[in-house]
Amino acid sequence: MQRLTRRQTEILDFIREYIDEEGYSPTVREIAERFGLRSTNAVVDHLRALERKGAIRREDRAARGIHLREAGGAEGTRRIPLVGQIAAGLPLLAEENIDDWLTVDENLLPGGTLFALRVRGDSMVDANILDGDIVFLREQREAERGQVVAALIDDEATLKTYVPQGGSVILLPANPAYDPLVFDRDNGEGLSILGVAVGLLRSSIGPVPLP
Repeated sequence: MQRLTRRQTEILDFIREYIDEEGYSPTVREIAERFGLRSTNAVVDHLRALERKGAIRREDRAARGIHLREAGGAEGTRRIPLVGQIAAGLPLLAEENIDDWLTVDENLLPGGTLFALRVRGDSMVDANILDGDIVFLREQREAERGQVVAALIDDEATLKTYVPQGGSVILLPANPAYDPLVFDRDNGEGLSILGVAVGLLRSSIGPVPLP
């Protein structure tokens, strides 16, 4: 990595500390606030320099799309948090929720803030999602009909197909042995969408994108 200026080093240290504490990167505005900068343009210039010097990688159009090269492994890879038990009241990618980090080829998965969940059980076998697989998800709070989502129900994440129907939301398993889960669409009580599935990792085949 090329030599950094004092301010670039300070910003890189802040980004590293922020990711260590929160599990995801700060926004440009948060960096500006930390260093007392009125304009975000100065931050963007420093980030471009850090990227050019090989210290970070940035995702276009992602608010929290800063990734540390030093923590991400080889050039062309990215680190994705493997989320375990999700603690109530904490951000999804808070450090307390993260069990491990996975390094994957950055070309295999789309942009955005990604996280991973390990599949437990056989409720999605007919969608070729098997017990023990790791599913990569793009963090978002809404989904379209037919997408496989990670939904939080009573502080436990489950993978199901999202099907809005009238005033209800149906979480549909891909196994006839399981019943659909039905929620009131208006208030969404007891249900929150964490993300949409974008890829899958199976030990026998490696990481593959999902349609």
